[in-house]
Amino acid sequence: MKDLTKGNIIRLLLAFSLPLLIGNIFQQLYNIVDTKVVGEILGEDALAAIGASAPVFNLIVGAMNGLGNGFGIVISKFYGAKDMKRMRQAVANSVCLMLGLTIVVTVVSLFLIRPMLRLLNTPDDILPRCTGYIQVILAFMIFTAAYNLCAAVLRALGDTIRPLIFLAVATVVNVGLDLLFVGAMHMDVQGAAYATVIAQAISAILCLIYIVKKFPILHLKKENFTVSFQELGK
Repeated sequence: MKDLTKGNIIRLLLAFSLPLLIGNIFQQLYNIVDTKVVGEILGEDALAAIGASAPVFNLIVGAMNGLGNGFGIVISKFYGAKDMKRMRQAVANSVCLMLGLTIVVTVVSLFLIRPMLRLLNTPDDILPRCTGYIQVILAFMIFTAAYNLCAAVLRALGDTIRPLIFLAVATVVNVGLDLLFVGAMHMDVQGAAYATVIAQAISAILCLIYIVKKFPILHLKKENFTVSFQELGK
């Protein structure tokens, strides 16, 4: 945990924000890596299928980043005020909101993905592959949400380095699994999607383990999950 209220403000802000910027690049690398590996191994049609899914993929990543950042603002406010009780309640409310919104968005998007891809003028010859790839990503969106929430909580307490490290590890895992699933196991574009999902799950698990071991003030209890519509509104 870092106290960002003491020391050189420029140096503190740079140290805090640079890992955030690099982390955003790493999250975009998931789709880029899938595109590169699939294009090299499976050819142009598979490459086009993943490329056509990029707008939907980026929308998911952007939405999860936005939610995480929003939750982090509320959590960091209470942490800065040294109000640990309300901070834990804000974390608990964030968990409930993120879980609920993720379930709703997952169900709705799985039903609407094909109309969305048609709206984006996805060619019929790559539509089945494109749909298969993005459906796997959508079905396991909970892992993307879990990582972004855990990372947001750590950042709210001043730690932007660990989320970046976990994301970098997951990106390397994604490359290896892409080569395994698409190249060695011939799982087509869905193999690349499963590689991305597993990598995201690993980043979320690493983040959660770190929080449990290093941040006892974030250990939530039953009373922290008291519903407060005022806090939920924030």
